[in-house]
Amino acid sequence: EYCSELYNHKANGDPSVLNCTQTDTEDDHPILRREVEAAVQSLKKGKSAGVDNIPAELVQAGGEDVITALTTICNRIWQTGEWSTPWTQSLVITLPK
Repeated sequence: EYCSELYNHKANGDPSVLNCTQTDTEDDHPILRREVEAAVQSLKKGKSAGVDNIPAELVQAGGEDVITALTTICNRIWQTGEWSTPWTQSLVITLPK
């Protein structure tokens, strides 16, 4: 009963994070696309998904669209200094021996 409550966590995303103006100069985007792409490629496979239920393999298989979205999100956080609330929370599930 205790564990079943832990696995019923629902995460709500905010699609407005992706609504920002796009420019092509590197001065406007301190986090470069190639840096995000390298970070996604370096994700370890076979690890369990986080609170968002998205495994690393899914992020890697997302291709160019996922890289573009992650770059946009990271640059928006860098420019505004505001983190999404769900990114500051974590879910810890204790497993009995």
